[in-house]
Amino acid sequence: MQRTVTRAGLRGTLAALATLILLPLLAPSAQAQDAYRYWSYWWGTDGTWAYAQTGPADRVVKDGDVEGWLFLVSAEAEPTQQPGAAPDFDTICADEQPTAGSVRVGVVIDYGTPDVTPEGSAIPEGEKPAVSCVTVPEGSTGDAALAAAAEVRNEQGSTCAINGYPAAGCFEVVPATAPTPISAVDADAPAEDSGSGTPWLWLAAGALAVIAAVVAVLAMRNRKTPSA
Repeated sequence: MQRTVTRAGLRGTLAALATLILLPLLAPSAQAQDAYRYWSYWWGTDGTWAYAQTGPADRVVKDGDVEGWLFLVSAEAEPTQQPGAAPDFDTICADEQPTAGSVRVGVVIDYGTPDVTPEGSAIPEGEKPAVSCVTVPEGSTGDAALAAAAEVRNEQGSTCAINGYPAAGCFEVVPATAPTPISAVDADAPAEDSGSGTPWLWLAAGALAVIAAVVAVLAMRNRKTPSA
């Protein structure tokens, strides 16, 4: 018995094969995770830094604490980069004597590296990182300790600038992969073939052409087959 290939069957076969071929092309390409440029908050414990798990307004400081601030760009939930000065309370607050009703807190302010400086901003002059010892009333929070050590610009509960840095913006999104500057491109290097980076398009076009040819042949055979 000779099997007849119907037009509906041909269309279904073509659609299924085309979907299998085009699926990798239609799938969204992986996007690099965005990074954020912001003032990160740290706690000094036993001479080591720990990334803060709460905001400075939610942390009550005690005598002997060290608070750290680092301006950075990071896409990680917990940055690996840390403030550049050690959280050594005995050294930072060596000249401050305890007083009743107050607590001494070391504050380290690290402005980061020039490569993360936003356009229109400049890292303040002076000691880098800036290290100071402040005395605040008992029951004060981390943001009060920072305000005692520096000028702070807050927006909607976020620490946006310390001592005027950065000049504008707050918790900005920064693309994880920046375009290569034109000056960094080797002028003597051969131009890259723009078509060589998309072999899938050529393979898909060729495969679809083959499928179309096969379906056409089957259709012709179907027309020549006498009906039962």
